[in-house]
Amino acid sequence: MAATDFNGVLGDLAYMKSVAQAGTSGSRYLGNTHQGWHIILKTNDTFDVRNVQSFNAATNQINNYSGGWSTYNIPNDGVIFAENNVWISGTVNGRRVTIVGANLISASQKNVYIGNDIRYTNYDCTDIIGIIAQNDIDIFRASEDDLRIDAAMIAQSGKIERPHYSGGGGDLIKSVITVYGALASNQRYGFAWTDGTGYTTRNLYYDNNLLYCPPPYFPTGT
Repeated sequence: MAATDFNGVLGDLAYMKSVAQAGTSGSRYLGNTHQGWHIILKTNDTFDVRNVQSFNAATNQINNYSGGWSTYNIPNDGVIFAENNVWISGTVNGRRVTIVGANLISASQKNVYIGNDIRYTNYDCTDIIGIIAQNDIDIFRASEDDLRIDAAMIAQSGKIERPHYSGGGGDLIKSVITVYGALASNQRYGFAWTDGTGYTTRNLYYDNNLLYCPPPYFPTGT
């Protein structure tokens, strides 16, 4: 089997950026401001977003914000493109959306951070989430002990992982992570480490609906 060309995803990202800037299907573009964007998906077809002023690079958690929360409609069959890092959580109900964290204007590659549930209300193609990071998709240190991610995820140049966090504290070992969707990781993925840190139980389920209902503008192939 031929290796997947992850470099080719860059072309898809550029196209998705143009879709977001044009506002196609309600798509939204978030600029390269401060350290990124915190996006919370909601079941009333909207999402809350706030600009991240700074974050802790050792834990990947948000320190503080710049400005207040804004609320927008979740694009249906559209894209939320952030030219920066992205923190994502929440639940959709009747929406199909792709969320991207990527910087296409400089050499500083961006990540997506997850630590709270990302969920569907419906499991019949009605709800579909795609998540694409230009670099890594990282689970932040203070993530939920029982974490569920309903999404198809791509780490274009990096990896999908819970990094190896160190130091004291009681949040190095977590119980269960469940991914219902798909994983495409340029580098080796993983949510646990040989020293026992990370998630003790990892449940990875492929969502067969993705064959017929891929996320909007998502790179697909055989």
